[in-house]
Amino acid sequence: MYSLVVFLCVLGTLCLLRDFSKREDSLSLGEEINELIPQFPRKAIQFWSNQSLALDAETPTEGRLEEIDRNWDLLMPAGGGLIHIETDEEYVLPPGMPLKSSNESVFWIISVYHQLHCLNGIRSALTQFYFGEVASPGDHSHVEHHEHVYHCLDYLRQIILCHGDTALEGSLDGLYGTSGWGTTHICKDQEAIRNFAEEKWRWAQVNLIRPNAV
Repeated sequence: MYSLVVFLCVLGTLCLLRDFSKREDSLSLGEEINELIPQFPRKAIQFWSNQSLALDAETPTEGRLEEIDRNWDLLMPAGGGLIHIETDEEYVLPPGMPLKSSNESVFWIISVYHQLHCLNGIRSALTQFYFGEVASPGDHSHVEHHEHVYHCLDYLRQIILCHGDTALEGSLDGLYGTSGWGTTHICKDQEAIRNFAEEKWRWAQVNLIRPNAV
């Protein structure tokens, strides 16, 4: 039964994609294919290391680890990037995620926030590895954690190749190899995306979640 549902979902998506292929050239890279999400302003941003999100592995402290955890959490908007879409029309979308607190209303997540979630999961796994955090006997959560990390690696690989950033990187120290720092990239305005996501979440709280809370 599950295989049939997956097959029908894929078949329906392929049919809709055929219609969208007629206007592929009008869609911008990194935009939502159904145009359910607005386009956001672009900014030229020069990349440099952000030490508030990085760890000096030689001198770690528990307080420093907690500070970095908090800073990564602050990258996510209220609601984690989840938004509700009315599905009366046919869209090229995978099935949504039901939230019990919203009377089974379905949500989707804005991709950039899934990407950040995955990157943070990899960071967390590396931190546990470096500092010898070992699972207790009978605790199999680490297996699920490792599976999640490898899912995220595959997912982020596809995202990176999809976007194909062609900014040119050099070497600040004149040596072969690059850190990537000092290169200017054309980026979406992340504050504008965050404001949009939080506005949608506030609407969902008022109209879908709080009215159904017990």
